[in-house]
Amino acid sequence: MRTAVVIGLTFALAGPGITGEGRMSFRDLPPSAWNKRVGDFQIALSVSMKAREYVAAWNERSRTEPLEVHETTVIPREVEFGVILHFTNCPVSDKGTCDVRVVFQILSSTGELIIERDDLEFWPWPPPKKDSVQLARSTWITSAEATDPPGEYRIRALVMDSHTGSRIVLERVIRHT
Repeated sequence: MRTAVVIGLTFALAGPGITGEGRMSFRDLPPSAWNKRVGDFQIALSVSMKAREYVAAWNERSRTEPLEVHETTVIPREVEFGVILHFTNCPVSDKGTCDVRVVFQILSSTGELIIERDDLEFWPWPPPKKDSVQLARSTWITSAEATDPPGEYRIRALVMDSHTGSRIVLERVIRHT
């Protein structure tokens, strides 16, 4: 896997919502390896080959309709993809901010760490309005190289809340072709 870049959002604007395949509401997503809750704090991980376009659309201030993430589980060789995190109701630190960090990883089917992008800001600002869905500050953009063997890979996000000490591990399995 190639060295990854991270797209950082420059402003805090809570959007009207997200939809994925089947257009299910974020709050109604069932718990899974890629969607978890600790108390009211909910985080979901998506993998998309249209991540740059999605982030640009999310940042468009005039948007009023929910956005389609265009999730994928199959990544062709040398095609860029992004790891996207959405959340709602992050815990508030004594400083009045969401003191949350994230580590992104790609692991082989045997569990070997292939690449890691660590200690990124998740949301360094005061929390968005209660129950509003927000795109995390860091979206990880990477790609599979032609020399990477085909097969299954695990995309992992380790989300750590410095204030409460909680750690949430989210994973999605993708197939590199």
